[in-house]
Amino acid sequence: MLKATEGTEAVEAVNPVGKDKAKAAVDARLAEKDKAIDANDKLSDAEKNQQTKEEAKKATDEAKKAIDAKEETKLE
Repeated sequence: MLKATEGTEAVEAVNPVGKDKAKAAVDARLAEKDKAIDANDKLSDAEKNQQTKEEAKKATDEAKKAIDAKEETKLE
């Protein structure tokens, strides 16, 4: 699962490219996770659609909040 710290690390990795690109990277990772969840035949449809995807979405939202909270570093 994604963690808020992964979002912060994503910002640091792309900084100063911008918060929008970091958020886009987090969204792309969520899409990958959703595909992996859908492909997991060990989960029931209810598990895929409810708890697992909701947890991934929550982690993505937390990562985006961490990105927004992170101050941008300006190149000199």
